[in-house]
Amino acid sequence: MNRLRSFLLAAPLIALTATPALPQDAVPAARLALVIANGAYADAAVPQAPAQGRSVAAALREGGFEVIAVENGARTETRQAIADFAGKLRPGAQAVVFYSGHAVQQRDRNFLVPISSNPAQEAVDLGEVIDPLIVARPARAL
Repeated sequence: MNRLRSFLLAAPLIALTATPALPQDAVPAARLALVIANGAYADAAVPQAPAQGRSVAAALREGGFEVIAVENGARTETRQAIADFAGKLRPGAQAVVFYSGHAVQQRDRNFLVPISSNPAQEAVDLGEVIDPLIVARPARAL
């Protein structure tokens, strides 16, 4: 069952990596991925999340993506990874964002829940991921 789940998670990512051949003088688009996998929550663990994150990151690396990964990250680590990802985005890039862990919604806003003793106070606004994607205008985003 875990192999099937990993395959189902990786299949769309592998499809994204299949790009047509480029002329020899063309510069290939950057391939960048952000993988966040949080599972070590004190009160509601998601034990499969870290393994899923590692599987997805490995598949993306095999597909030629530069992967910025965080496993069981606190707010600071998660926000730093998001900032690193945003700083490397360029127009025309291929971008993948994968998240496994808890998330919440409040007042029509979505938040990623980091590993923390006070996760409700330290949740990370999903807009911190989405806004740089909108600004960078990647050729493909998943």
